[in-house]
Amino acid sequence: MERDLTGKSSPTGAYESARLSRSSASIADGAVRFGYPVKRADGSFKFAGKGLEKIMRPVSESIEDTLLYFVGRSSNELLAQGREHLFTRGEVDAMLARTRYHAVSRSLANPYGI
Repeated sequence: MERDLTGKSSPTGAYESARLSRSSASIADGAVRFGYPVKRADGSFKFAGKGLEKIMRPVSESIEDTLLYFVGRSSNELLAQGREHLFTRGEVDAMLARTRYHAVSRSLANPYGI
């Protein structure tokens, strides 16, 4: 309809917005495989950086410990801010202690500021 009314479709118009909302799963898949999505000036997307699959490859053998480490780090920050309501201090300490000696988890976290 946009093309019928204006003779073209705009990258920021209704048609393109609807098309992108339908393709959100493929954008997420692209982030896993190819990196984070970057919207170009013309409204199209490209992928940059490393994909999540490549980033997480070093910890694929201990993914549960790594995810526990990430949750523990996040919960620790929320506790410091007084905003953590799901985990107690003891649970957070246990998450961090369990994964403290997993050098791979820590080395993965550092370059990404996790």
